[in-house]
Amino acid sequence: MNGRLRWRLALGAAVLAPGAVAGQAPVARVALVQFRDSLRAIRDSRMLAPLERQLRAVVRARRDDALTRLRLGFTQLRRGELEQDPAQFSHAAESFEPVTKTYADWPVAWFGLGLARLNLVDNQSSLAGGAVTLFLGGSIHDAAVRIARSAEVDSEYVEGLVKLSDIALQDYHPAHLRAALLALRHVARKPVAVSPAVQLARIRIERVAGSLDSAERLAGD
Repeated sequence: MNGRLRWRLALGAAVLAPGAVAGQAPVARVALVQFRDSLRAIRDSRMLAPLERQLRAVVRARRDDALTRLRLGFTQLRRGELEQDPAQFSHAAESFEPVTKTYADWPVAWFGLGLARLNLVDNQSSLAGGAVTLFLGGSIHDAAVRIARSAEVDSEYVEGLVKLSDIALQDYHPAHLRAALLALRHVARKPVAVSPAVQLARIRIERVAGSLDSAERLAGD
């Protein structure tokens, strides 16, 4: 069996799998991560269009299927990344948002929504010639708060905060650095703040932001 056929069979099974209410149970969360990782391996957005259509059909037939909505959101997010199409990021946000309202304690939904909105900021800043100013400040804050929310609803879920800081430190994009700083400061007094991974992420971001006193204080705690 060739690689492409295996990939199609795996994603087909994911589309047909029913969405349970306990969608953020460890097993289901791992399945979502695996599904998202499988999308990361795709470099041609044309391969995602049929999957998106399938997922949309399932959501129409099973409107309360939150897990399929999350799969749809991550598929749209990946299409947006490959095509750099703001419409896909908007569609992704529209897929994630209902899940955050119905299941407010599902961290993966908040993370997906935050990523979708941050990508919209990226596209806005590109249209504005790369200047991320007060014009975009609210949007950056909006994305950061939603990514931070993923760690607030589940203090063991640090992926959103850590991944955001890693992205910011890799590309030094002003919007990403600002979002990471806001998100990490937002959870400073929350239980997740004691996580070593979150502490290290904040120290690194504070240093890049020029807040050396804050970074040194955090490192000394």
